[in-house]
Amino acid sequence: MHIKFNWLKNTYLIILGILFVLIVATPILISDGISFLTEEMTEMIIIFLLLIASILIYSFYQNELKKRVEQRDEAIKEIGKINVQIEKIKEAFETIEKYPENKSDLKYLMNALAEKILGIAPVDWVLLRIIDLNDQRTLTENLKTP
Repeated sequence: MHIKFNWLKNTYLIILGILFVLIVATPILISDGISFLTEEMTEMIIIFLLLIASILIYSFYQNELKKRVEQRDEAIKEIGKINVQIEKIKEAFETIEKYPENKSDLKYLMNALAEKILGIAPVDWVLLRIIDLNDQRTLTENLKTP
């Protein structure tokens, strides 16, 4: 996004620079009037049109800038929400008071953790999986839906 913003800013500055050069150079470029208009009237009309073009380009640039800032702010809010959810999930795992001693304890613990996660994260389902780190095989898993 930073590269796109720099491109937008540079393009805006280049176009604005060209328009200002044209505004300043208009009296030099117009040496005679156009058919029924005098030289001064022709210059005045062209300078006015170039000024309007400058204002429109500035307005477009400000609107694009505002959109980009809103997108950035929205992304930061989403990241904040996700960070809060991750912290709550970590807390849920840290509050385990005793380790399971048998399969029924493990199943109860996994169900309780899955329910906590469903309460924290806006998801349709949770899958908790215990994996053997040596051979990457799934030892057990628990799928929970609301």
